[in-house]
Amino acid sequence: MNASILTWLTLLPLAGAVVVLLLPGRGRAPQIFSLLLTLFLFVLALHLPAHFNYQQHGFQYELNIPWISNPAIRYHVGVDGLSMWLVVLVSFLAPLGVLISWRAIADRKREFYALFLLQQTAMYGVFVALDLILYYAFCELSIVPIALLIGMYGRTNGRRAAIKFFLYAFIPSALLLVGMLWLYAQTGTFDLVTLQQQLHGWSSGAHATGLWLTSLAFLVAFAVKVPVFPLHGWLRDGLSEAPTAIMMILA
Repeated sequence: MNASILTWLTLLPLAGAVVVLLLPGRGRAPQIFSLLLTLFLFVLALHLPAHFNYQQHGFQYELNIPWISNPAIRYHVGVDGLSMWLVVLVSFLAPLGVLISWRAIADRKREFYALFLLQQTAMYGVFVALDLILYYAFCELSIVPIALLIGMYGRTNGRRAAIKFFLYAFIPSALLLVGMLWLYAQTGTFDLVTLQQQLHGWSSGAHATGLWLTSLAFLVAFAVKVPVFPLHGWLRDGLSEAPTAIMMILA
């Protein structure tokens, strides 16, 4: 259970999104199924703090298996004392998002709840991924359903807000990817735990300049995604146009 729980949390919403698309479009079947699934995921997520060893340092509930041999990308997931609570927060907000949308979303309900559940998979993946490329994949995946939901269910000018959000979120990710590729070129790994060990003491020496530039690339990419002033231009439009459930995620 401990070795696979993060995988279940990450992939069950994806499977649920597929099921929602197969349900009847009329009635409340999409809402009911999505609510039951998100409540189950919340209960499942509570297993993490209930069985977490608070005296142990490092990551727990780890699963680390080879995925792609060249480049060396692994399916490596785990949580520490910080990311564990972020996973619990995601699972707590999900059923609230379904309940808030219960009457607010009257049209294309299957599409809404399928995209909402896909977003849950992306958010879980962001907080549990311990391989940089795996993290990058989930991070970019999170952009797509939010942009589509803003564009489809925006209040007045959803399409414009969706495009603005997508561009602000996607373009800085190129810097993030370049930084990750430089780290891989220097170390031969995307694994976060291994990188932490290898990069210790790199603040001086031959790699100091490259590491500084890589850190700057990470900083700029995350500053836009957070967003940090004055890179927050997309947030106002996104919050004003997004459905309430998506506003919760963005905020």
